[in-house]
Amino acid sequence: MYEFLSIILIVFGILQIILFFKTWIMTNDVKKIKEIAQEGNNSSWDVAKIETLAGNYDKAFEIYQKCFISDVYEMYSSTMRAIRYEYSEGYDKIVKKYKKQLETLKGDYSIDFEKYDTREKIREMIFRA
Repeated sequence: MYEFLSIILIVFGILQIILFFKTWIMTNDVKKIKEIAQEGNNSSWDVAKIETLAGNYDKAFEIYQKCFISDVYEMYSSTMRAIRYEYSEGYDKIVKKYKKQLETLKGDYSIDFEKYDTREKIREMIFRA
């Protein structure tokens, strides 16, 4: 009886070890999926750059504006429980990135950055939508 129980426990232990490593490998797959999803977000950014190079500034501006709103919303979602300082610090980085890119467009293109500068303003827009 003890031999049978020992064999079952050894098999169970081996299966637990295999399950542990399968789970570990799966977390790496999730990281890869996340990277691919983030690259997908950047594809719109690349399209806007191509439109800028092609001289379609209105279309490029429209895409940049959508990307900006998407980035701000993503940051808003990720900093829901964070302190206000973290939101404003991340927001400032996003604004700097888009101001630099909008300078490449010929003409008077600007995003109303103050419209999105606090979490409270974003929350109001979400609830109105």
